[in-house]
Formats: sequence, C-alpha cells, structure tokens
Amino acid sequence: MRPEDTAASQFGALLAALAESPRILDALARRLDELGEKVEGIARRLPPALASVSEAARRLGLSIPTVRRRIKAGELATVRIGARVLVDLSAITPVRGEDVARLAELARRPAR
Repeated sequence: MRPEDTAASQFGALLAALAESPRILDALARRLDELGEKVEGIARRLPPALASVSEAARRLGLSIPTVRRRIKAGELATVRIGARVLVDLSAITPVRGEDVARLAELARRPAR
C-alpha cells in the first residue's frame, strides 16, 4: 500500500468521525440533562443543611456579626430549635460566574 493511500484512508476515517460528532454531542447533552435532573431530585429529598451562626459564618466566609446582620435583615433563612438559631444553608443559592460579572458591572456604574 502506498503512503498516499494510507493518508487518504486516515483522512477519510477522520472525516467520518467528525461527521459523527454532532450526534455524539447531542447524546452527551441529553445524558447530562438527565443526570442534572437526578441530582436535583436527590438534593430536594435531602434534609436542610442547618448550621450554627458561627459555622455558617465559617462556611460562607463571613464574620459572625455579618451573619447576624443578614439574619436580622431576613437575608438568611433560619430555623429556631429551642433557644438555638440555625442557618439553613440549603436555602443559599450559589452565585454563578455570569451573575458575578453582571453585578460587578452594575457596581461600577455611577449612582444616579
């Protein structure tokens, strides 16, 4: 077999694989959506993640007074068990990268 025939054969195999890639990507996207739905279902069935004020401060990277201010302002969900106030960490939604960029842009704008 000539080297040109081998190269042409390899090129043909590469083109065939590239032609197949959209179908493979669609199948992967569908599977990823299915897995995401399963993870969300599991998360909904989990009990809330409750933490003391000091533990919530540590996990959120905030000071204890800041956590207390946010509780008082109603910004953090809490559960009272007896005299204890526990922060419901499962009610906190993580900030997405695109939200950070949007919020940073809003913060840069001068006040009107």
